[in-house]
Amino acid sequence: MIYAAGMAMIALAQGGALLTAGNILTGFGVAAAGLGPILGVVGRATPVARRSLALGIATAGGSFGQFAVVPLASVIQERFGDWHTTMWVLTIASLVMVPLALGLREAARTPPVAGAPREQTSLAALREAAGVPGYWLLVLGYIVCGFHVTFVGTHLPPYISDQGVGLTLGALRISPAELGGWAIGLVGLFNIAGAIIWGWLGGRYPRKDMLTLLYLLRSLAFLAFLLAPLSGVSVLLFAGTLGFLWLGTIR
Repeated sequence: MIYAAGMAMIALAQGGALLTAGNILTGFGVAAAGLGPILGVVGRATPVARRSLALGIATAGGSFGQFAVVPLASVIQERFGDWHTTMWVLTIASLVMVPLALGLREAARTPPVAGAPREQTSLAALREAAGVPGYWLLVLGYIVCGFHVTFVGTHLPPYISDQGVGLTLGALRISPAELGGWAIGLVGLFNIAGAIIWGWLGGRYPRKDMLTLLYLLRSLAFLAFLLAPLSGVSVLLFAGTLGFLWLGTIR
């Protein structure tokens, strides 16, 4: 509900104050109902041997939403030419999450067994993690990953539109604004396969090695996109490649 309220505020915005407030609210909504808490629940409920693959499958589900919604939003924006209308459509669509969340049920807590380790509070867990160098290295890596994901998701569509890069496939013409949406949607589509495959690899090989390989491949994808001539084809190839490497980092 917080996320939907933030989306509505953005749709109503006529100036910077309400637009900023709406983005802050949606940020809180994403933090509370996004992949972070979901993957935490999946990780705790899954045996260690299958955890990496389970996290990949959960991420793939979210990626399908990205594939379905972002191109739709770009088409709506292109047809109506009013981002307020587009935001209202997305706000209404986001309300579907509310009844779905109400359908979830808390797992019954089992009484503690004698001799079992006591439950650790979140604050105690953070204190323990802060003393582990590997934790800080992982956090720094995620800062880079988050910068990549947010930067591309925010700036790739307007960059494509500003450069006037469209695509023509036979009788079908995709405008620059629509191509930006399809590029982000393609990222989500390829991330479905990428999340599952990287999750499977994380269960078979050392995860730090897989993370290193993924970051290396992602950097090569960025270099190739920057060095290659900009075209509709290069945009889609970059989107597909980056999508395969998109959220495999959380495995």
